[in-house]
Amino acid sequence: MGKKLVKLPATEVDMTAAKYTPQRVQAPHLTGFWLKLFVMLIETPIIGSMILILLKKKNRITEMLKNTVIPEAPMFIPEFPPKESEPDVFSLEEDGKPEERVELALQCLPDYNPGCIWITDPTAPFRYWKIRDYAYAYKSKLTTPSQVAENFISAIEESNKKNPLAPLLISYDPDEVRRQADASTQRFKKGSELSILDGIFIAVKDDIDCYPYPSKGGTTWFHKLREVKKDAVCVSRLRCCAVHNRTTTNPHAPDRYTGGSSSGSAAIVASGLCSAALGTDGGGSVRIPSSLCGVVGLKTTYGRTNMKGLLYHSGTVAIVGPITATIEDAILVYAAILGSSPAERVSLKPPLPCLPNLSSCGSWCSTGSLRLGKYTEWFNDVFSTEISDKCEDILNQLSEKHGCNTIEIVLPELHEMFIAHVVSIGSEALSQLNPDLEDGRRLMHFYVEIFKKVDIIVTPTTAMTAPIISPAALTVGETNMRVSGSLMRFVLAGNLLGFPAISVPVGYDKQGLPIGMQLIGRPWCEASILRLAAAIEETCAGPKKKPVQFYDILKGNPIQYSPAGRLSYCIKKMGNKRVMLPASEVDLTAVKYIPENIQAPHLTGFWFKFFLNLAEVPGIGSLIMNHLKNDNKFDEKLKYTVIPECPMFKPEFPPQEPEPAVVSIEEDAKPEDRVELALKCLPEYDPASNWNGDTTASFRYWKIRDYAYAYRSKFTTPSMVAERFISAIEEFNNKNPTAPLLISFDPDEVRKQAAASTQRFEQGNPLSILDGIFMAIKDDIDCYSHPSKGATAWMHEVREVKKDAVSVSRLRSCGAILVGKANMHELGLGTTGNNANYGTTRNPHDPDRYTGGSSSGPAAIVASGLCSAALGTDGGGSIRIPSSLCGVVGLKSTYGRTDMTGSLCDDGTVAIIGPIATTVEDTILVYAAILGSSPADRISLRPSLPCVPNFSSQESLQSVESLRLGKYTEWFNDVFSTDISDKCGNVLSRLLEKHGCKTVEIVIPELHEMRLAHVVSIGSEALCALNPDCYDGRRLMYFHMEIFKRVDIIVTPTTGMTAPIIPPGALKVGETNLQVTGNLMRFIITANLLGLPAVTVPVGYDKQGLPIGIQLIGRPWCEASILRLAAAIEETCAEPKKKPLQYYDILKGN
Repeated sequence: MGKKLVKLPATEVDMTAAKYTPQRVQAPHLTGFWLKLFVMLIETPIIGSMILILLKKKNRITEMLKNTVIPEAPMFIPEFPPKESEPDVFSLEEDGKPEERVELALQCLPDYNPGCIWITDPTAPFRYWKIRDYAYAYKSKLTTPSQVAENFISAIEESNKKNPLAPLLISYDPDEVRRQADASTQRFKKGSELSILDGIFIAVKDDIDCYPYPSKGGTTWFHKLREVKKDAVCVSRLRCCAVHNRTTTNPHAPDRYTGGSSSGSAAIVASGLCSAALGTDGGGSVRIPSSLCGVVGLKTTYGRTNMKGLLYHSGTVAIVGPITATIEDAILVYAAILGSSPAERVSLKPPLPCLPNLSSCGSWCSTGSLRLGKYTEWFNDVFSTEISDKCEDILNQLSEKHGCNTIEIVLPELHEMFIAHVVSIGSEALSQLNPDLEDGRRLMHFYVEIFKKVDIIVTPTTAMTAPIISPAALTVGETNMRVSGSLMRFVLAGNLLGFPAISVPVGYDKQGLPIGMQLIGRPWCEASILRLAAAIEETCAGPKKKPVQFYDILKGNPIQYSPAGRLSYCIKKMGNKRVMLPASEVDLTAVKYIPENIQAPHLTGFWFKFFLNLAEVPGIGSLIMNHLKNDNKFDEKLKYTVIPECPMFKPEFPPQEPEPAVVSIEEDAKPEDRVELALKCLPEYDPASNWNGDTTASFRYWKIRDYAYAYRSKFTTPSMVAERFISAIEEFNNKNPTAPLLISFDPDEVRKQAAASTQRFEQGNPLSILDGIFMAIKDDIDCYSHPSKGATAWMHEVREVKKDAVSVSRLRSCGAILVGKANMHELGLGTTGNNANYGTTRNPHDPDRYTGGSSSGPAAIVASGLCSAALGTDGGGSIRIPSSLCGVVGLKSTYGRTDMTGSLCDDGTVAIIGPIATTVEDTILVYAAILGSSPADRISLRPSLPCVPNFSSQESLQSVESLRLGKYTEWFNDVFSTDISDKCGNVLSRLLEKHGCKTVEIVIPELHEMRLAHVVSIGSEALCALNPDCYDGRRLMYFHMEIFKRVDIIVTPTTGMTAPIIPPGALKVGETNLQVTGNLMRFIITANLLGLPAVTVPVGYDKQGLPIGIQLIGRPWCEASILRLAAAIEETCAEPKKKPLQYYDILKGN
């Protein structure tokens, strides 16, 4: 209707046709200084308006607010259909006394058996004390509420002394706690306790009135405007102790958030200081922190609890709900606080509240009758597959142990609900949203239809586990809509439509962070979700882990378990200086691996341009750079660190032992002779199965020997293949948006080379096995007559290419067809492959994702089947990263093994030229052609003779079996998704099983210093500019040579994440995202800093079908060993290859 989007009436929507589209909020992540600067700009009249307009446009807010016509009338408060009865429940009278309701709830619980809970058994699994444990201890006179109060007060005072400040309670009076505890103690002495909750310590969120404490809402000013004269209704029903809020840290990992906004409520329960707490939930604010802290959080049906006495009691989405350590405690507290307000009894007509009867023998039978709804695409849209896997495992156990059926459902219009809630108004103020957008009536229709098929909708609670707290966020704050979106992905329906929902802990990720599962029920059906949650807790979830910060206030020994911080195993102080111990004195057994995150904003498009303009303003630019350095402790590493070893300006390698089962190659021999020798080392070639047209065979790339066989057998010619190649490149170049593989390409030149090769084959005298093989050259390596631009728009104007680079001339002498200059990340200064000058090369396995960089074009053109091999450069992972992300093989040889003359980085101290190919054997052939040190490197480095593994010898297999593999487990597992570490771990297991390769646990010191210096100071390719006092290469070389006395090869994943998504705003201008850079380069830096050889070989795929690579790092000059192991992995351990989405068969022509 003109520019308006008119939605179909909800009754006419085909719900089965709804498509799930993962949505990511487009907004900058800002902390500290950046947030203050952003807020200042927002408050500037014109600039602020422009920024907000841009944000709304980027996230389609204007489109959804102003340009959408919804046929249904607005639904200002939830309008629920009549409730269906729930089986095997107890009904409660809302008008009954709270203590009577609690008593009835107590009768619903299974029998209590104190058993041996008071016997100290260090081998018993950890469990939280339940409310009934406290009641038993009080009644049995094992302790008193007053004794527990002293333990509590002592623990709170200890917690409040921490630096940085991370209080659990922000309004707290120890005398008031003692007064209440003494009164409870007297009641127990007289045998007249009020209920099972008597003497139970419960915290109250700072937006709920709890007299005489002020309600500040976590602000510094709210209490000045609003006086608290009495308890909120829910608090009066409990009448217990204290209040909370501020940047509370997660008890499971103090450097991570608890989630919000009921952060203190969840943390104080998870830390053992309170059995329960009250929170408010207007956008997941009970469920999110409960999930992240590993406790239970219940959001009841809208109107089930009385909101009077809250800061926003007039809202239409928020509720008061309990946070507890267990389901049974949630039931007891819920029973105490439930009861609608008089107004809501009239407007909502709530049925009688019910509780599940868990004491009956038919309780689990009722669980088995529950039908569970799962929207798989939504369910799996998580930050780490550990979350979806853990929740999926729970569904399988529920089916196996209780007979619960899971039904596939579809939920329409999640995108509108998600974007509207997260971007426009945040998590707690949805009542301010334009009612024409808050299309509650149509959403209610969709969900009512779904609830005709299922009883409970099941999702993860959050799409990520607890995020890290940025240090800069502690003093000023933070805005990170991407994290907000991940945390709130599954919680909105419970608030928008007022449904009951509960989060129950189900396990932990590999970092030990809790994972929660959410159950969303029909209106007023709290009993059903509580019953299922109890079944999950009792029979499906794994054992609980004791939080790092845990206090046992019941037994009287408040204990603070601090995580192992950065030990001073290698550092002492000298004034303001950090003085490193000599490398030979460092105790490697005391080294602790600490994951590090780069502190820098992620900016694309407009924000990136704006940042660049600011950085170029003289005063502001230096201020920004100083702030970045300070945030990342850059000055501490550069200026204030004393390294006792002399700087090592280029690698200095100790002598190496000879490798077994290899063939040595003369560097001075002709390239074609070296290739011929390498060819003799390969297993025998059998063409039989490659040309029989078997369409059922699994996908495989054509190898160089396949092309040579086809040419010699006259199945095709290099000229015929050239025409197919040219046609494919032209087709590729016409795509929109532009995503060129080659940025310098001359089809006539390709035809000329192909014709010459065809003639040589017709005459029976090809130059080598590489004759007629199509290869691309990265745009920072000279390949005459193409210019070398480094993917810039200007480099070719200041630097003329007069001849081939040495490595290129060696390929040309072997007859290789050099197709042109492959795209790359501009100047090699990046890890994604983004290039705003010529267009960003897309990943052949998923065109919406990066190839990795900086050798983006070489990796993509090989993975897409258009070239058998390509040359790239690697100064910071620029061969290995894109090879891993594109599912091909990439070799970084020892520094100095190849001659860098004729490349843009020929005077560096970390970069090499290396091959990218589809298979290990093709990598060996190309490597044999290009190897050979420069005259200068032969003098300074004294390289040993290059070798290739001899696969044709009898001792080849024994050589694999004798290899000792080094694995630094904590580093190995520090990945964005456990798909990566799991796949690489499986390869190690198969190597042991099939080849007898043993894995040895190792420790590598000072990874943090090395990683931070490399990523933050100069990016991925220019480490030669680094201050040598920080580039502590000599000590790092010492550490690695000590490791190589115990192992032959160090094994890691190649990257810490699979191919990242390309933000749309990054295509035209570019982006800066050092968090992604850090993930991609996590395992890369050692080989460049120390010049060690390394190879990446594909081993499988993640759940999204994206390639995963494993990296093998060898001793200096020992390329043969890593290539031998890579071949064994490729042949016997890796998963079958999948055909990329963008693939061209230029050999067969189909």
